[in-house]
Amino acid sequence: MKRFLLIDLLIILLAVLAGLVWSSHDQNEYAEQLDHLGLPENALVFKSSQNLAVSDVLAKFKAAKFNHYQLQFQTTGHVSYISEKGIDATLPIDSGQWFSQADFESQLPIVVVGKNQYDKLYMGGNQRYYVADNQYLPVIGSVGVRHTSALNDHIFISATPSKAFNALRLNQVTVMASGATLNRHVKQLENLFHAKSRRLKYGTANKQSWWWRNGSTLAFLALIAVGMSILAWLMPIIKLNQVKVTLTSPLKRQFRTGLLFQLGRHAAVALVIGGLIAITQFYLTGYWHLIISLIILFIVFVGVSIISLNRQLRKGVTSESA
Repeated sequence: MKRFLLIDLLIILLAVLAGLVWSSHDQNEYAEQLDHLGLPENALVFKSSQNLAVSDVLAKFKAAKFNHYQLQFQTTGHVSYISEKGIDATLPIDSGQWFSQADFESQLPIVVVGKNQYDKLYMGGNQRYYVADNQYLPVIGSVGVRHTSALNDHIFISATPSKAFNALRLNQVTVMASGATLNRHVKQLENLFHAKSRRLKYGTANKQSWWWRNGSTLAFLALIAVGMSILAWLMPIIKLNQVKVTLTSPLKRQFRTGLLFQLGRHAAVALVIGGLIAITQFYLTGYWHLIISLIILFIVFVGVSIISLNRQLRKGVTSESA
């Protein structure tokens, strides 16, 4: 029993390590997302050559009654005009607050700046202002992270009427669109924004491939699977060390089924405990990657246990009972 308990603890440890690997992956991915101004990978990107007013294009977009989206009209500088609906999108707040839904429905343009821009703002009374085309736009907050990031230098302006926004032309901006509902209407969006779409890919600036960015995660998960295989190989051997009586063929089959069920139950409980520890203790942007990894580890455990048990039984292992 003590040996079984030790292996149970090791399986729990492997599950926790799997959670730690995914936590590290998610933190790196979140840092990438912040470098792309909060836009998720695979967001839609449109670059049009049409000399149309962005305000008119946005009005047509809103008339289409889309829900759950974020649009960013990014200029060649560090400025994005932003519109959102139905999503809880926010960035790390350094001071003040992020836009509310009411801000996007208001006729008054407001601003959130990267923290490196905060001290450069015009100060009037207790209010800071960002100056665009000689118009003073109130700033409600700043965003930023500790490490070097494009986010720290960026300026977000609500896509509502202002001199600068009204003068903006579609061929002067890159349109970034994210939201689950938008992915079902790509052709319609291409017509609205007068451009073919492409997908935002992280790591393209420094030419990192998907394998380069995710290879270490997969390598560590593979090592964890190897560790699980070793434990799965050892558990039948430990159990069968108690053998005393030779099993006939029918009893051997019954014994194998019962022992596999017992071993699988040990592994399942240990993986669930380890998974719960990982979920409650580590930063994870979602749980499905970890859950799928734990299911794969369980399948690996059962598969290797079957191979190990069959090998031991073929050697004529004996036992009194399962």
